[in-house]
Amino acid sequence: MTKILKKIKVPKTDAVIFKRERSRYYNILFYVGLHHSKSGNFQQSLKEENYKKALKLAHKVYKDFWIKNEIKDDEKVVRRTYKFDKIANDFIKIRIKEKGVEGQRELGKWKKHFVHYFGGLDIRDMDKVNDALRDSIIAKKEEDKAPQTLIKYQQLISNICKYARKRGLISYEPTLVKLNRLAKEVPPYEEKEIKELSNASRKKDTPFDQDLSDFIQFCRSTLVRPGKEVLRIKHKDIHFLPIVSTGEDGVSTGEDGMFVVIGQTKTGKPQNVPVHPFFHKHIYLNRILRRRPNPKPDDYLFFPFLEDRENLEKIRQRVSNNIRILAVKCDLYINKNGLERPMYSLRHSALNQRLESGVSMEFVADKGNTSPEMMKNYYRDVRNKKQMVNDHIKLFPDYYGKK
Repeated sequence: MTKILKKIKVPKTDAVIFKRERSRYYNILFYVGLHHSKSGNFQQSLKEENYKKALKLAHKVYKDFWIKNEIKDDEKVVRRTYKFDKIANDFIKIRIKEKGVEGQRELGKWKKHFVHYFGGLDIRDMDKVNDALRDSIIAKKEEDKAPQTLIKYQQLISNICKYARKRGLISYEPTLVKLNRLAKEVPPYEEKEIKELSNASRKKDTPFDQDLSDFIQFCRSTLVRPGKEVLRIKHKDIHFLPIVSTGEDGVSTGEDGMFVVIGQTKTGKPQNVPVHPFFHKHIYLNRILRRRPNPKPDDYLFFPFLEDRENLEKIRQRVSNNIRILAVKCDLYINKNGLERPMYSLRHSALNQRLESGVSMEFVADKGNTSPEMMKNYYRDVRNKKQMVNDHIKLFPDYYGKK
């Protein structure tokens, strides 16, 4: 048989057209299953030399074949176009390209677990997909997986189905298994511990470690979410306003207050972020601008010198890993209760410090782009020790009033 030349995909199908070396006509080829042919493929000459006309004709041949060969449900053969495994792999390939390591983790979840439940299913069969989802999640639950882990597993199947909906392959959404998500405690760092982390990074005296030190200080000086929200900040996002209060406090320092506008956040709404004066005076002016004077508006505030700087997920992972390594070396990563303190603990530290300063929980939640309920659920140390003592005295006045 003569050599096949370059194949061309037929849009919106799983078919291809191609020419053989000694033929002037295009052929169409697509998978139909062993119920239709010994090889499992459908192949036919289109009797057409022009590839544009051949594509148009191929689409008609493909459509006509499946209309003519509609099979009863009890004999149904899952076409490759609707096979869950193919759709899942197409989706995960996109995720790997966009998300890197996160996409690779999803590929692992699919190959090691889900493929055994969903692989051969027709994604159009809603009942079977829902049954497979329930069975697969129950199986993971029996392995004593945490609710947060089960939610991540379930979300992968939900995202695959959303991808299939966008492609017009299905019109339903899978019925998710109800899971009780337990609040995960994220212990904060104490102020002296943050100073220790920042100084330890600064002592390394490399461009990355100098910026990492400043990154740590920024996260404790604002109520932002450490990670991509901070890494997106450019110098054009930084603004200064004179601190002149119109309230009863009559504050007027004659200084400029530093603010950062973050356009893209976890909640989807822009966030105007007040920055602690300490960071403005001692870090931004005396460290960042001295290392990199006269920055351009589109220069990133942190790590502008790194290669592939636009790949925020890659940079986030590097920063997160280095903060963890730094905390481990300083013997600070595990707190006195045996709980881990990852990069996100810096946000908890900032929230906790504002509360300890007497700022109301509602105001802190608003400026932190979250809700009081979320803070109560996920930040278990959110009530500072000083406030707890005051509450204790207020609750038992009959005892403390006698002292």
